[in-house]
Amino acid sequence: QESIYLPQQSRFSPNGKMIAFAAPGDGDNIHFRQISGERETPITFGKVHDGSPVWSPDGERIAFVSDRGGRRSIWTMSADGGIPERLKDVDVIDRLVWSPDGRRVVFAVAIGDAPALQSVSVADGTVEPFRTPGPAVSPIAFAGDTLGYLEPFPGGPGRPNINRVAFVRL
Repeated sequence: QESIYLPQQSRFSPNGKMIAFAAPGDGDNIHFRQISGERETPITFGKVHDGSPVWSPDGERIAFVSDRGGRRSIWTMSADGGIPERLKDVDVIDRLVWSPDGRRVVFAVAIGDAPALQSVSVADGTVEPFRTPGPAVSPIAFAGDTLGYLEPFPGGPGRPNINRVAFVRL
């Protein structure tokens, strides 16, 4: 079977039958691939850089980061295709995670010298801080009402700086 380009931020659909990923070409566009290997379908098009796709919990929509429109933004669109809709202009520094209720998308941004998590309302684009007990580098995934995220853990003499997994409830 042929190999495909699957960067770290590829995501399985909620039903486990498809994977969404960004593939290089004329730009970086989002593609869907059936797990059975039968079909690969581009879902976004253009000489843009689309990436970090994530499925809504019901599998009906995807959210992704793109520079289409001239600025790095979060976009959403139907998983059946169609025209992407800009949700919010924001300099996302890492992956997106859709909340379990489908109402918000969580992401990391740089605030000053420190990364922090924020969330954006899918309904109206309102951005709010996502409260964590300490600094947060990247959201990982929700398990029920708990978000797993990466938290920076400073090293010391002879020890490297690392990230560790931390958790916070909604």
